[in-house]
Amino acid sequence: MEDLIDNEDDKSSDSVVMELIHWWERRRIPYTILLILIVVYLVIVAQYEHPQRTYIRLEFIVVTLIYLFFANLFYCLGWGIPLIIYHYFKVKPTTKSVRLILFTMGVVLSVFVTLIFYSILIR
Repeated sequence: MEDLIDNEDDKSSDSVVMELIHWWERRRIPYTILLILIVVYLVIVAQYEHPQRTYIRLEFIVVTLIYLFFANLFYCLGWGIPLIIYHYFKVKPTTKSVRLILFTMGVVLSVFVTLIFYSILIR
């Protein structure tokens, strides 16, 4: 009987975990595309302002790929932290409205960091 109860909790717990991860992962590709578009925009502006320079080099592409890797790694915190809290403290993961606020704040922060990083890198 206890196994049955534990299994039901596990199923419920699994659905909470999967729903949370699915919510965040559906937004990962648009997030990454936004960061790529910002980098492309900054390169175009820099190339327009300084046509004698070449901005797209192998080193730049490698740095951009590493930057995007770490940006997506930090993106995992959006669902990772609530899952850790849920696992250890049994506090239900955030509601969708709170997730949307956290997502928006994370995107704004990422855009800000990207603008600063690439503004320094391109100069």
